[in-house]
Amino acid sequence: EIDRCAAFLLGLGIGPGDVVTIQIPNRIEFPVVFFSLELIGAIANKISPDFRRREVEYILRFSGSKGYVCASNFKGFDYPAMIGELRHTLPDLACVVVCGETSVSNVHSLEQGLRQAAPISATERVHMDPDTIMRMAFTSGTTGDPKGVMHSYRTMAWGVSSATRRFTMTSADRYISYLPLAHVAE
Repeated sequence: EIDRCAAFLLGLGIGPGDVVTIQIPNRIEFPVVFFSLELIGAIANKISPDFRRREVEYILRFSGSKGYVCASNFKGFDYPAMIGELRHTLPDLACVVVCGETSVSNVHSLEQGLRQAAPISATERVHMDPDTIMRMAFTSGTTGDPKGVMHSYRTMAWGVSSATRRFTMTSADRYISYLPLAHVAE
C-alpha cells in the first residue's frame, strides 16, 4: 500500500520537496501516507487531529503545504468540510486527499487512489540526502501560534540516539509509547 500510495500522490503532482500535511488519527492510513512521502522525496507535516480551523489554516499557510490528507471524520468532526471552507484562502494547496467517505467536492479518495495506482517503480523512488528536510512538526501553540520545526533523517536519528542514551536503553529493552502518531516525541 505504501508503494501504491506513493504512485498515487506522484500522480496528483506531489513530488520532491513538496510539503504534505497529514491530519489523520491513529489509523493504518497514517503510516501508509507518511512512509509513501519518503519514497517520493516529499516533506511529511504531521499535525494533531485535534487541530481545527485556526490552527490548520495557519499551519497550511506557514508550511506552504501543497497537499493535505485527512480523515473524513473523527470524534464527530468533519475535516473535509473544514478544508472545503479554507481552501480558497490557501493558494499553495493543490490537492486534498480524504480517507473515508465525504460529500465535499474537489477532493481525492485515498481508498480509490490505492485501488487504482500501480506500485511506484524503482526508478521513480527518491533517495533523500540525510540532511534534507523530510518532516515538519508543529507544537501545540499553547503560547501563541504553533511553531514549526523541521527535521532531516540525521536530526531524527540524533533524537532517537539521545533518548536511548538518556533512558540507558540497550538492544534488549523494549519501549512502548501511547502517543498519537501525529505527536512528536523521542
